Amino acid sequence: MPWKSKHGTHAAWHQQTLPPNSLTFFKWYMLFISLSMIVSALALRWQGYSLTTGVFWWLIPTQCLATLGAVLLSKPGRQITTGFYLLLLFFSMLLLGWFLHDSGGHTNPLISILLLPIAMAAAILGWQASVIIALIAIGIYTGLTEFYIPLAPQTHDHDHDHHQQFMQLHLLGMWITFSLSALLLLLLVQPMSASIRRQKERLAQQREDTLRDEQLIALATFAASAAHQIGTPLSTIGLLMEELKHGQDPEHREQDWATMESQVQICKQTLQGMMRKAEHIRNGTVTREPISVLLKHLQEQFTLIHPGLRLQLKPLPEELEQQHINYDPTLEQALLNLLDNAAKASASNPIIGVTQRAHQIGIIIEDKGPGLPRQVSEDIGKPFLTSDSDGMGLGLFLSNATINRLGGQLKIVNQAEGTRAEIWLPNSLTTGTTDG
Repeated sequence: MPWKSKHGTHAAWHQQTLPPNSLTFFKWYMLFISLSMIVSALALRWQGYSLTTGVFWWLIPTQCLATLGAVLLSKPGRQITTGFYLLLLFFSMLLLGWFLHDSGGHTNPLISILLLPIAMAAAILGWQASVIIALIAIGIYTGLTEFYIPLAPQTHDHDHDHHQQFMQLHLLGMWITFSLSALLLLLLVQPMSASIRRQKERLAQQREDTLRDEQLIALATFAASAAHQIGTPLSTIGLLMEELKHGQDPEHREQDWATMESQVQICKQTLQGMMRKAEHIRNGTVTREPISVLLKHLQEQFTLIHPGLRLQLKPLPEELEQQHINYDPTLEQALLNLLDNAAKASASNPIIGVTQRAHQIGIIIEDKGPGLPRQVSEDIGKPFLTSDSDGMGLGLFLSNATINRLGGQLKIVNQAEGTRAEIWLPNSLTTGTTDG
């Protein structure tokens, strides 16, 4: 299967970039073809058949030079496009067809090697290139049934002896083809399968790393929010302690102690809330809360992150006023990431609202910014994608990953004024009751 083009998923099929080890497989393929030609030509000579001088003086040397070029081209880490790889296979098939034409055509047992470039294309290239290679192979095979140089013995023996000699040659050729094909399978197919397995393992590891990073970002945000919330009561406690040092009448002292106790209680509640959220993230615990509470909490968190702005809440539709949502701390973080993008894109206050359609509930975030470039809005599922030259784009990627993990969909729409982020979640995440 071809890899995605580095220019995006919408590149033409022949411009798609292949895995870095694709040229290594082509190198072994060319070595196999060269070895097959040399062994086959020597076997024909050994059996008493004459071949044209061009086979030894032009064809085989050309094939060896092409193989040397493939070895030099297979530099570690080098990447090529599907179109270029297709041309390489086509050139190798022309050389193979030339050799078969000069050595008996379809009567040469080596003709079954025409299946190998088809297998190479099917394993590495897309279906378009595979179809082209298959049609070329069929065309060469068909042409070799009519146009070829027959194998002629160097001595004119009896017809019966010639037929027996030809059958022995055919059996020998079939054995050579089978043995070399088995060797090629060991050298190519097994490493290709191992490469695919390693690629899947890397993708799985990257996904685990991404989810872990998402959890760390959520925990960091909770910690920053808790520190901000604790800062005010700690400042109050500090002032009261200074007053107590200088002595106060008993009546004011009791009031100050009561105030300090209440401030300490606020700190405890804040820390307990942070620890509870962190535990939910680690254990993947999902709770339920009213949608209105979620919006209010987002508003509070947004104010902590952007003190100079205020998140505007659209009124909830009547049918959603009593609706509850399965609360996931990472969902809240994903929404905060999108709100943070909206705040950075526009100096005005972003707007958030909730709507509903068949089988889905939508959370809509709007801003008055300049909008996103088309490629950014189309490729939001890619990491490190950003419209800001100084940013990494990780927030948008993690938001999309979280929403997808919850069975939802993130859609970015450019409006006449600003951008609208639509988060569509399945109705299975909502319920009309809450936990008691």
